[in-house]
Amino acid sequence: MKNEIDYRAKSVELERELVSLKKRTLRYIAVMKEINNEALSLDKTDVKGKEKDQLLSKLRRVEKQLEVTERKLSALQNSTLGKLTLKYWNLRKRLRRGV
Repeated sequence: MKNEIDYRAKSVELERELVSLKKRTLRYIAVMKEINNEALSLDKTDVKGKEKDQLLSKLRRVEKQLEVTERKLSALQNSTLGKLTLKYWNLRKRLRRGV
């Protein structure tokens, strides 16, 4: 019976992680759109090369973060191994905390 409770608790925890990843993905998309809009509006006003390079590097960083987050989300949604990996990470985290 205790194993079922642990399993249900883990299931809820994984669902929360999935929701969290979805929210982060949506935030990254919004940030990317904002940066893209800034770049387009600044491009129209003939931005200096240095400022444009800074904006493009910021956009690349955000895109890279989005790609990582999407990979994690995909692993959670589509694979058993991804779910097992998350369970393992959470177990290690609990063991480090001493819970």
